[in-house]
Amino acid sequence: IPNSTQLGDGLIRLRDFPLQGDEPRPSKLSLGFTFPPQAGVRLTQSHNYFLVTTLLFYLRITTLLAIQVLISSFELAVLAFGNSGEFAECGYITPINTALSWLCILQHFCCEIKGSLSSSARFAEAEDFPLTIVKTYLDSTNPQHRMKAITELRHYAPEVVVPLLKRRINDKEFVIRSFVAMGLGNKQTEEAFEALVDLIEFDTDPNVRAEAANSLAKYGDRAMPHLSKLFERDTHWLVRQSLLAALSETEYSEILLKFCRLAIEGLDLVVKQAGIASMGQLEGTPQAEEALEILLSLATSRTVEIRIQVALILTYFDSPRAREALMKLRSDSDYRVVAATLEALV
Repeated sequence: IPNSTQLGDGLIRLRDFPLQGDEPRPSKLSLGFTFPPQAGVRLTQSHNYFLVTTLLFYLRITTLLAIQVLISSFELAVLAFGNSGEFAECGYITPINTALSWLCILQHFCCEIKGSLSSSARFAEAEDFPLTIVKTYLDSTNPQHRMKAITELRHYAPEVVVPLLKRRINDKEFVIRSFVAMGLGNKQTEEAFEALVDLIEFDTDPNVRAEAANSLAKYGDRAMPHLSKLFERDTHWLVRQSLLAALSETEYSEILLKFCRLAIEGLDLVVKQAGIASMGQLEGTPQAEEALEILLSLATSRTVEIRIQVALILTYFDSPRAREALMKLRSDSDYRVVAATLEALV
């Protein structure tokens, strides 16, 4: 998250939103709005965009709250009068409907303005951030500047981007390192591949390791041995769930089955459920029969959440044994399992 400080275990504390700061001076400047107002201040062309969109965001939130307050007031008034017919006779419905209509129009107007600003700002930002400015932002002490620089690197070739991304690979902010991992997956080179291997092995934050694993999966066959070792040694739920998602709907069905087995054998219930859910992707592959055997063995699990997930995934398999297991689960002692079998039929 831009402009934040990590407190530990993924928790962060936001600091003041910088409407004005000691930014490097880009090539193009224009008069901009500041808070508090200052005359003649020259800022980046994208400054006004960020300021206006921030104000529009708070205006939309205020509008939605006002709409909710009016609706709640209407409901309370109806209860107070006994029924809506008596309330209508008191003459308050028309003003409330009018106010609601105007607030809805204002909220729609904010969305339209923000959309127009977003489309026009993309071109201004590309001109405002040449490579020299991007490099300066990368070395800034402000994490928001560093994130902005990494985002702007998407416009450049991998040979240019990867060495610059590696400059922030040990950044103290885990969000910055996560952005670096994402960029190394999009700008693929041999150097980027090696950097991602280092991230999944040595980074201390599971958010970064999970993002690096996602990026590494984009490299295909050569990445699979590294990802297999990662799944075996890293039991953090976020890393394992990311790997299961990365390999779903891919050609690596044998590795996916291995990941599902390890997930189910683990201790984390959320990861177990994710492993069962990923088995649905194995229908129609050479591993389908083995996956079905595992699901059938879990259909009698003592854990209700496991049986619920099994009931949902068995419908992916066109097999008499799968249908027979679903019929038994329909008579399960827990109503949630029964509901899951019925939901699977819809």
